[in-house]
Amino acid sequence: DNPQVVIKTECGDITVEIYEQAALVTASNFLKYVDENRFKDSCFYRVVRMDNQPDDKVKIEVVQGGLIFTDPDKILPSIEHETTKKTGILHKDGVISMGRLEPGTATSEFFICVGNQPELDFGGKRNPDGQGFSAFGKVVAGMDVIRKIHQQPTDGQMLVSKVKIFNIVRTDSDSKSMFVFPSGGQEKAYVEVIAPNGGEVWAEGETHEIRWKAEGVAEVQIAVAVGGKDRGHLGSGSPIDAQQGRFAWTIPQGFVTGFGVSKASNVRVMIYEARHREIYDISDGSFTIVGARSSSTDDKLPEIQDDQEYRDAIVRYYEALSNQQYRRAYDMLSQCKIVLTNADGSAVAFQPRQDFQVWLESQKNIQDVKVKEVKRLTPLRNPEQQTADKGNALATLGIRSYKVTLDIKLHQENWTVRSGENTFFISVVKGSDGKIRILEIGTGP
Repeated sequence: DNPQVVIKTECGDITVEIYEQAALVTASNFLKYVDENRFKDSCFYRVVRMDNQPDDKVKIEVVQGGLIFTDPDKILPSIEHETTKKTGILHKDGVISMGRLEPGTATSEFFICVGNQPELDFGGKRNPDGQGFSAFGKVVAGMDVIRKIHQQPTDGQMLVSKVKIFNIVRTDSDSKSMFVFPSGGQEKAYVEVIAPNGGEVWAEGETHEIRWKAEGVAEVQIAVAVGGKDRGHLGSGSPIDAQQGRFAWTIPQGFVTGFGVSKASNVRVMIYEARHREIYDISDGSFTIVGARSSSTDDKLPEIQDDQEYRDAIVRYYEALSNQQYRRAYDMLSQCKIVLTNADGSAVAFQPRQDFQVWLESQKNIQDVKVKEVKRLTPLRNPEQQTADKGNALATLGIRSYKVTLDIKLHQENWTVRSGENTFFISVVKGSDGKIRILEIGTGP
């Protein structure tokens, strides 16, 4: 039987059958990434639709993911190109295949076909070399998730908000994790999230029940992610009796509003076995947390004017990009991974900058960029009265967030943004050396 894997995403699970015998090289490479947990915390970042490839004579429809935008250091050496002529696996609806540049350059980036895509087969015209792409499996469950991702908002062909892949793991026929106990015996062990299951609207200060069922597991831990960012463990981080099956969570004040917005609509819950984190489950869909039931759900963002030094640093960064002073701009990006935990247990993480060459490839498409407006955001303690929360970890350590409006001109309209006006949210901090560094640039706060 062919092995199966589950792509666990913040939009739901996708089960893929891997054609290991038909595409031995490609399938073995993908399974190596799976078995070594290299896809943990990766993402889907690109979707190609009929409406976002105006300059392509040969059009396709796919969803693409991998490691290039999250952790390129995990990428393994490239593999031999296996054509569809050799494997017999054609690019039909739901087929998974490897992205590449020249033949023999495929590594970690993969895509899933939405509809039949014969131009990606050997002899197809999507790639001028006619060698096609290396297909190696097919989605057997969860194409609704793929189609949902395929319809998400894009700038060019890049998703406005990348879809987090929590991990890709092997599965048995029951889709339950197998855990080998220290005694050597093998039993089925699993955790299944029952609630929340997507669509709920919760508010800061309210108490809601998180429910699950578990088998073969003694203790679990519960984590909450907002927009793919892990916000820390619940219950003071201590393991919880798995057979309890429920946990009453009082959502801390500032859990959402502490980041300068009045709501977050992309919240997921993850519950996993406390010792062996391979056994876990994620809530089926996203739910919403608002600042308060009586508060407006409009993203009203306060502005503070006394920080010209930080505003100037943001302007200098984009001036460097516009003048093609790439190393100067790159040196303004933080090299460190920073994880902050508030007193209430909520947390936020900032990732280190990408490898220079990887980062550079994503910047070269900028022909010109001008900063139109920079607004300071402040953590909110009371979103209705717009009062600042001075106890927030970001504020305590001097990390500042800004809403930045840019006027961008691109060489080609297929980058992560379109030419014209674009809005980004930028977090910066001043180090002990007096230099201001950029911790994060995103499309949402």
